[in-house]
Amino acid sequence: MALRPEDEKLKASSTPPQVNPSSYYPDDRKPRFPSDVIKDAKNWCALRAINTKRPATPLEAQRSLFGGDAQRTSRPPSTYSLGAHHFDASDPNSRPSSGALAPIKSKLEPLKIKPLIPSIDKLTGRRKSLSAGTKFHRESSSPMRAERHMSSASPVKAYTDYRTTDSKTSSKNAKGDCVHPDTSVRYHPIPASEVVDPKTPAEKSPVASSSSSSHRSSRDVTEVETKEQALYWNTTVLPLLEGLEDSSSKEPKKLCKTCSQLHDALKKKVSFRTMMPRRRTSLLSSLFRLLNIPSDDLHLKCARIILQVRVNNKNLTSICKLLFRVSRNRNHDKLFVKNELIQPMLNLLEETDDASNKYEAIVYLCGSLKFLSENKTAAAVMYEHDCIRILTNFVATLLQAIQCSNPPKRLLKQTLDIFVQVTEAFRNMLDADKKVHKSAPSITVMMQILAMFNSDQKLSWILSRVFSKLTVYDSSISYFVKSPGWSECLLSTLDNHINNDEIAVRLCFALGNILSHDDQSRDELFFYRRAADDEDDDKDQESTCVRIILELIGKQMTRRVEKRAVADEQKEGGESKRTSSDDVVVKSIRVIANISISERVGERISRNSKLVELLMDVIESERYLMSEEIMTNSLVALNNLAYYDRNDDSSGEGARTAVYLHRIQLTSILIKLMMKENMMCYVIEIARVLGNLTKYPDVRDLVHEHKVDLMMTALMDSGDRQVVYNACGMLINISGDHHKRPPLIQERIIQKLADVMRDFAPVDWMIAGISCQLSWNLLATTDVQSLEQQDVDLLKNTLTTLLDEGKVQQKILQVTEDDQEKADFLLSSWRSDFLSFARPLLARLQDLKFPSNLIPLESSSDV
Repeated sequence: MALRPEDEKLKASSTPPQVNPSSYYPDDRKPRFPSDVIKDAKNWCALRAINTKRPATPLEAQRSLFGGDAQRTSRPPSTYSLGAHHFDASDPNSRPSSGALAPIKSKLEPLKIKPLIPSIDKLTGRRKSLSAGTKFHRESSSPMRAERHMSSASPVKAYTDYRTTDSKTSSKNAKGDCVHPDTSVRYHPIPASEVVDPKTPAEKSPVASSSSSSHRSSRDVTEVETKEQALYWNTTVLPLLEGLEDSSSKEPKKLCKTCSQLHDALKKKVSFRTMMPRRRTSLLSSLFRLLNIPSDDLHLKCARIILQVRVNNKNLTSICKLLFRVSRNRNHDKLFVKNELIQPMLNLLEETDDASNKYEAIVYLCGSLKFLSENKTAAAVMYEHDCIRILTNFVATLLQAIQCSNPPKRLLKQTLDIFVQVTEAFRNMLDADKKVHKSAPSITVMMQILAMFNSDQKLSWILSRVFSKLTVYDSSISYFVKSPGWSECLLSTLDNHINNDEIAVRLCFALGNILSHDDQSRDELFFYRRAADDEDDDKDQESTCVRIILELIGKQMTRRVEKRAVADEQKEGGESKRTSSDDVVVKSIRVIANISISERVGERISRNSKLVELLMDVIESERYLMSEEIMTNSLVALNNLAYYDRNDDSSGEGARTAVYLHRIQLTSILIKLMMKENMMCYVIEIARVLGNLTKYPDVRDLVHEHKVDLMMTALMDSGDRQVVYNACGMLINISGDHHKRPPLIQERIIQKLADVMRDFAPVDWMIAGISCQLSWNLLATTDVQSLEQQDVDLLKNTLTTLLDEGKVQQKILQVTEDDQEKADFLLSSWRSDFLSFARPLLARLQDLKFPSNLIPLESSSDV
């Protein structure tokens, strides 16, 4: 028989402190003060954190850029018209600049190339006619026509150096005859120092401008190509472009195949970044015309090439709109993966250095990534391409640009729109892969975003979803507590959106997860105070965190009452259904329960009467009675608060906690709960709270008066270990009073304890140990005749068997199925949790002398 999960958890944790009631110890042991006994943290009523379910968010039925958020009408729309006419292949601003920036001209100026040998025209003083050059520009105005003209010349002739032409040609030029320029001039490999950018003014030569030369080299754009590159273009790439030109008679499937072949051909020997401008224009013109064909697959294949060519301005915005429009349909997610579009999209985002100049394009691009991240397959591909790092660095760059200057409102608005898309993509990717350690370093950046824009409802909702997901994992919580100002950021956001259930429930869930981690986070959150809260004189009782949580719970309870009243008026109030207000109350109370685990915080928060009264109202309210999670969390919070009262003579009345001041009222509420039907689900937590409250004599009298101790005795027959464990714990305090022991003994509690040891001992020695402690208190009575000798003998035999180490080892090996590691742990628990209590108890049982019922025989005188 294998160990249960609860037993395996005990192995990982340290040995819990033992129960040390003052009435248990034999007289020869060292006496202890009551305050020391309470400080030992009884395991059956000790502090503990609460776990709860993470809030779930349903998937949106229809994908949109900003969801249902209509706060800003100036945001880019989710629907728009898009076609080939929105693209311009001849736009000089749509490609990376190849030289110094200059005003855009309506027509390119002819290249001014100074020949090495002075021409005859210059010597004779004639002015060379520009008619040939003008005609040349007219003929090459169409990119595809120019490409066909280039392909008609042989490659060898195309690279003939015009400076080595024969004397006949030179003499013909000397006579002043107009000569049409040879196409070989266009293919001449001019040195880089002599290349003049068409957009550069004539008075500013690139040769004389060093800054222009460095700018061009950074863009990796060239005006020349090698002989092999030209040959490859004319023989491989150009036929494919010609095949795409007449798209009206082609089927989309064939065009898709041709586009795939074109991409492979370009990727093989043509550099997308160093492509010549005329090649680039020809390529883009062919691809833009295909966007009028109604085929999403074809559009994505074209978009892959266009993104790798690196378009800018209007063309970049249009292609990002195209990607967004296609990604709005969930059925198209597989097309992005199939066409390998995710990597070019991420590369574009990674290389963007100034998002303000590409605001609309970046918004649509990030919106497309957001939609793709909803698909697990696409999200996995995004993970492979290091999407988390790219998004984090991109967001950090935007934050740095905003923080380093005094940004205008327009820039803040644009940055906020981009953050909405990026953070939602980040959130969607958390469900695609369990490698949360890749996402954890981004927490600091996300926290900075929330601190800056915590007044925005949409962004706060998204980031609250991110934090509620990440805080589920212990490895991520350390990044939260290391982020500077995390407590201020989360509390400020919660305070700003205290009326928004969707945000409040997720932030409270995240806070509850963080507070379950360690005391450092609990202290930091509790002792943080806003400037407005410093005006309050009651600093010890109510911090900013407690004030916000109390306000949140109070508003949710009021709203629930109003909703219930409306439902009753409409005669729809049959069974009470769980609402969003209930979820907020659950997560909020969990924050109180977890933060009170810290001793520094618990001692202060336990004095807050408003908090204790609010929790009492929750468990007493009929509308929350059927909400098991609300009732359980409230009882755990009350138990944690009740733990901190110091019941010693040195403590004055002012040092007593609010739980002590309300102990009778709280006990009465708990007793009423136990008397109701179907309250067995709350018995464990009620027994925990009563275990702390029964430290006080008046509470023990009230419990005994209502026969709650007899109810706990009846629960000893339960098969639930937690029920039995907590029932024994409360009865230890009850049995400390001499006059309360006989009713328990009459209920055959000794026999029940022997059965508990026999049933649970092999796998749970803590229950066996606490049963021994309860038995010690019960046997402390001087009236031996009130004990059933049969029950005492049963207990004595059970202890004798369980104290035999050889037999114990045999039983442990049987239940652990020869698992040596588990067997060693159970044997260690037997020595620490049971042995030290069982031996003194067995010695006391052996010292008990019951009066004999035998009548002595009278001696016969007639012998």
